[in-house]
Amino acid sequence: MTKRLKGIIIYTENRDTKYGSRFVSLFVFLGAVFVYKQNIAEALERTPVIAATDSAGWQRALMSETEVLFHLNADIMTVAEDIKRAKAKNKYIFVHIDLAEGIGKDRAGIKWLSALGADGIISTSAQLIRSAKEFGLTAVQRFFVLDTKGMKSISEMIEIKK
Repeated sequence: MTKRLKGIIIYTENRDTKYGSRFVSLFVFLGAVFVYKQNIAEALERTPVIAATDSAGWQRALMSETEVLFHLNADIMTVAEDIKRAKAKNKYIFVHIDLAEGIGKDRAGIKWLSALGADGIISTSAQLIRSAKEFGLTAVQRFFVLDTKGMKSISEMIEIKK
């Protein structure tokens, strides 16, 4: 039996120190994403806080109680070991492919991450999201909201994908 979640939205707000601009980013999980990944949905129900971190916070994230990790700056030299260490701690790992260094932002890069044991990817690219699903990975589409018009467009996109 599979389980569907209606959706989880992770909201982050950042301020550009150089220009003083405010940026909002959303990570959106759509319910359909979890149809084949019941174990990830259950992990998010048990520990709904996701550790989204760069390399500097990676060790702390591994030691945390959270079961789902977002690797925000993986690189080709260390990602295999990072995935292995996460799996040893019984954690699910998502690699932000748009920010990963040295890993192709294409089907081959996604296939390679799948072969390494990543559970999913994070990307702003709809094409990469589709490719991830082809390789059995859970995909998280990231959106940037700069104004209310952008928020409306995201709402419409989420409705279409339901």
